[in-house]
Amino acid sequence: MIFVITGTQNFQFNRLINYVERICVDKNVLYGHEDFFIQYGSSLKPSEDIVGKDFMKSDEMRKMIENADVIICHAGTASIVESLILHKKVIVVPRKKEFKEHVDNHQYEITNQFFKEGFIEVAETYEELVEKLTNYESNSVKVYEKFSSIKELSDDIINYIKL
Repeated sequence: MIFVITGTQNFQFNRLINYVERICVDKNVLYGHEDFFIQYGSSLKPSEDIVGKDFMKSDEMRKMIENADVIICHAGTASIVESLILHKKVIVVPRKKEFKEHVDNHQYEITNQFFKEGFIEVAETYEELVEKLTNYESNSVKVYEKFSSIKELSDDIINYIKL
């Protein structure tokens, strides 16, 4: 199963929803991974062929991430870190200000840092997403082992700020 996370921001991320819908139409892209589940937030509800939910509780999200083969998500740190803690392959599609998906392009800074460290794959266009999905099994990313929970990460950030 491929779990798509658009986040809980009050901004649409219809571009990512459209990418996934296009991929679902072209079954050759998926190579046996036809099942998508989209957490679509404030975006348009996906077509009836795709299972999804607008918002989910954190325990529901964690179960979906645990059961997923691949995570495709926006560059929300909670989405990325939770997926990495659970040792999932993560493809990040950062939101863009120019498409009114967020107030600025800070998601590129987040994406670039995780990518530079070798933890994630990045796809900005439909073609890049297709390429990353098609080759996700051969893409090598580092295993994220620094923190075992979001709380541990939060504690580390709080301790850093106190310095």
